[in-house]
Amino acid sequence: MFYFNDFVIYKYKSFGYFYEGMATVCNQEGLWGYIDKTGKEVIPCQFEEAQNFSEGLAAVKVRGKWGYIDKTGKMVIEPQFSHAGEFSSGLAVAARIGSCYGYIDKTGTFVIVPFNSQLLEPFSEGFSVVKLSGDVWRIIDTNFGSAFTSHFKNLYSSKCGLFRFENDAGKTGYLNHNFNMQILPVFDKGSDFSEDMALIELAGGSVIGFTDKHGHMCTFLRGKPFQEIGDFHCGRSRVLIEGKYGFIDKEGNEVIPCQFNWAAPFNDGLAFVGGKDYVSYIDVDGNKVIDFPDFYCSKVQIGEETVVLEAKSKEELRLLKEAKLKELRSQVVSTFGVAIDSEGASVTEEKNSHVITPISGKQDS
Repeated sequence: MFYFNDFVIYKYKSFGYFYEGMATVCNQEGLWGYIDKTGKEVIPCQFEEAQNFSEGLAAVKVRGKWGYIDKTGKMVIEPQFSHAGEFSSGLAVAARIGSCYGYIDKTGTFVIVPFNSQLLEPFSEGFSVVKLSGDVWRIIDTNFGSAFTSHFKNLYSSKCGLFRFENDAGKTGYLNHNFNMQILPVFDKGSDFSEDMALIELAGGSVIGFTDKHGHMCTFLRGKPFQEIGDFHCGRSRVLIEGKYGFIDKEGNEVIPCQFNWAAPFNDGLAFVGGKDYVSYIDVDGNKVIDFPDFYCSKVQIGEETVVLEAKSKEELRLLKEAKLKELRSQVVSTFGVAIDSEGASVTEEKNSHVITPISGKQDS
């Protein structure tokens, strides 16, 4: 007796954020490419890894080395790096195998390999953050001049004109571009600013909300039933209620109901979401903009050989299975003189046959 195991797969097993009109996707063979905002695969899945586009270029890995492509998929900086970051202010953090980290320009030429440092951040808003040693941090400008040096437990890249820092007591505050204290370190936790708002916590997490760039609480979320809450992107913050994701606006209103099994933050006007039997990108109003078709599959073991059938609908799969049974019947009859009753073939559902990775790439939650 032959047993058909039915399952569903998607064209892609991992999806990224949209940046500059394109998002990374990973196919079932584990290769990466890019789609546009219609869902069309505009750069074929062919890379071992792929990063977001930034300033018109994206880092991709080929045969274990990183290089950069343009938006046509042309390799404009040949694969040669063990690490390759995103471009900002015309520069990207990169390193060759066995070499120090430094900054490259858009020709792939190292502009500078920095002084000995424990941490080197990409440029953001004209500045980069460098950890020298212990609690000593330095902020440098695009001319690689030292703009500011001080002691912090942690110091982060500039966002919306402010550097987030943590003092020795673990409290979060913010510096402006004059390197003056814009917001005193009074928060138990704080995120980078996004759309001129930062998520903060006070009183051991019992008070959660968003502060503006002057330290004023502008959205107060005490008592809200959120298990998770994220930064604002495209005017929306991702939240989790009772195991389902949705989005709130800047007044704290739930504008896209918590209905998704998973959801990524918005970027470039779209957010990736998924449920039990669908994966999509939605706009800021919750409308599906890109739907990804699933493929209905069934596999059957024939001796030592596994045959997988693939169709675009349940009805098409049923017809394929019937055809395969007829083929198997004729093979057995011709070989052994024994007939197979197609009604006796069993169909079972294969559980957890495919797991979708909701998102790739870096972004605040």
